[in-house]
Amino acid sequence: MCFWGPKVSIVFVQPLWFILLPLLLLIKLLVRHYIERKNRFQYEISSIYHPLLNANNMKGVERTHTKPWLYYICIVAMVIALAQPAVSEKKFDSPDSVKDIVFIVDTSVGMAISDYTLNDVAVSRLTLLKAVLTDFVTKLSGNRIGMMVYADHAYTMVPLTRDRNLIAHNIQLIQPALAGRQSDLSNALNTVLKHFEFSSNKPSVVVLSQGSNIKGDVDPLVVAEKFKINGIKLHMIGLGSRTMPTASDSGLIFDSIDNKLLDRMATLTNGQFFWVGKSGSLDSILNEIVKSESIEIKANEYVLLENYFQYMLYLVVFLLFVSWLLSTFIKSRL
Repeated sequence: MCFWGPKVSIVFVQPLWFILLPLLLLIKLLVRHYIERKNRFQYEISSIYHPLLNANNMKGVERTHTKPWLYYICIVAMVIALAQPAVSEKKFDSPDSVKDIVFIVDTSVGMAISDYTLNDVAVSRLTLLKAVLTDFVTKLSGNRIGMMVYADHAYTMVPLTRDRNLIAHNIQLIQPALAGRQSDLSNALNTVLKHFEFSSNKPSVVVLSQGSNIKGDVDPLVVAEKFKINGIKLHMIGLGSRTMPTASDSGLIFDSIDNKLLDRMATLTNGQFFWVGKSGSLDSILNEIVKSESIEIKANEYVLLENYFQYMLYLVVFLLFVSWLLSTFIKSRL
């Protein structure tokens, strides 16, 4: 049972106790009626045998009627206390995401090639990725996000979490050759399946790779098939350049991006493939992936109760004390 207001709701946790209210009041009336009849009968008997006591007895009968309202209030207050009045307030916990997203970042030496620009300054692929990805995850509220880096080996940098500041901080720690020099994407994808426990029904993995030398010891399509079986989408983002590196990059390993393989992996898992043809397109690509997934934010609702039955008990004790004082005062006047 509750009474709703614009912001506060007054509820009774055990409203069935209100059934006792009319019963207790009826009992009180019957007892009062019985006592009145008994006193009046004694008064009539005493008036026959002791006429001189007539006036005093009549006053005693009247005085017994001076405080019945105290008992009625006590009964009502006691029943309200048993019904446990409380003030309820709707609360919402941290939003539960229906989407888990893991970003897999390529840190092979090919990511150090400076073939993109950021604010009209030539930057490496990894520098562009870090800048855009940091800004992106800070806006991606409500979803659980994880991050892994890979090259020769694969390492989990951040497990699935909603702490966007933690993710943004770890993105800045990524450096070229952090996990080796070559790109073994199959190993990284297998590591995702082993180490990440997805709680949502439709998790997604976003691979940000330079897109070359990604076959490794295991065919990436075989691993992509595992993702398909597990209902995990692979979104592939290729940052590889389609032109030869400049003279300053001649010491770096360079291979052209394998668009076809990345596209086949994404298509196999019902994901999408994107190629970052220019610097400004990476942010729009990430937004397009989120938009295509129709990620929803869902918050669990719960009710916070603050009990107030103790105040009814305080009132009962106070009224009983007042009743005792009145009874003592009346007896002292008799």
